Amino acid sequence: MFSDIFIFASQSETQGIVLLEAMAGACPVVTVRFSGVDDVVFDGYNGFKTRSNTKVWSEKIIYLMKNPIILKEMSLNAYSFSLKFSIEMMAKKALKVYFKFIEQS
Repeated sequence: MFSDIFIFASQSETQGIVLLEAMAGACPVVTVRFSGVDDVVFDGYNGFKTRSNTKVWSEKIIYLMKNPIILKEMSLNAYSFSLKFSIEMMAKKALKVYFKFIEQS
């Protein structure tokens, strides 16, 4: 079973990992705005960030459900964004840090 939208109401995610995992599955995210989402959810691009208000939050979910073209575009954007955090990309970033450290030693 697949999902079309990742709906996230938690206010305790510290790194946005679950959000990136959802985006890797081509799911835009509808979340409550808090510190852990600011670096991964870009409002209107790969998801929506709302204030902590159930009505406003649920309106964004309904908006995506009623607008399949926008949902599809945001799904593609979410997947594309998630690629920046793939295993391969993270390994390349780690290697850069290691090589930089070795050069400075």
